[in-house]
Amino acid sequence: MRMLILFVSTLAFLNSAVYVAAEETAKSYYSSAAQKHIKEDFDGAIADYTKAIELDPNYVAAYANRAIAKSAQGDHGGALEDFSTAEQIDPNSVVVLYSRAGMRFGQGDYDGAIADFSKVISLKPGESQFYHGRAAARISRGEFDEAIQDFTTAIELAKDPQVAAATLRDRGTAKIKKGDPDGAIADWEKAIESDPTLKADLDLKIQRAREN
Repeated sequence: MRMLILFVSTLAFLNSAVYVAAEETAKSYYSSAAQKHIKEDFDGAIADYTKAIELDPNYVAAYANRAIAKSAQGDHGGALEDFSTAEQIDPNSVVVLYSRAGMRFGQGDYDGAIADFSKVISLKPGESQFYHGRAAARISRGEFDEAIQDFTTAIELAKDPQVAAATLRDRGTAKIKKGDPDGAIADWEKAIESDPTLKADLDLKIQRAREN
């Protein structure tokens, strides 16, 4: 009986060691993939992310980054599959949802983007960029009042004055599209005060808004 217990304990230890070794190897492949990804070697990155996933099928970050690499190559269907798998493993991953929202926005799937941005906001409501992203998608859908509301929240949450200025600029764009040139001009002038580097671009927009 003692020998059986010893055998079972040894087997459990060996299985644990194998799992740890596989996990460490998966991390090594992931690190290699990340370096290739940075260098825009997307084929190499995808190959290494795939090896990491084979060793650790629950590696959420590997699925998410492989999705981003696939999207960069134009394989948006494959990217969505990877994002969906990552979401199944971790339904509350802000990184997965935010990355997929950006890809959907870029592909013109504004409904999908808004859905992902909304879920991200429900999970982490204090981040300016999430509201900004949803506002941009809402502008594309012609939902100007909702976009302006999101931009306003993004401005209130922005910790960086330049980020706040850029958001003011974009809220002004939403207002001009809505047919509120005075509101747009007020936002653009305030944006220039906060970030003078925006002056060259916004002065022209202000002039056009006044002429119209």
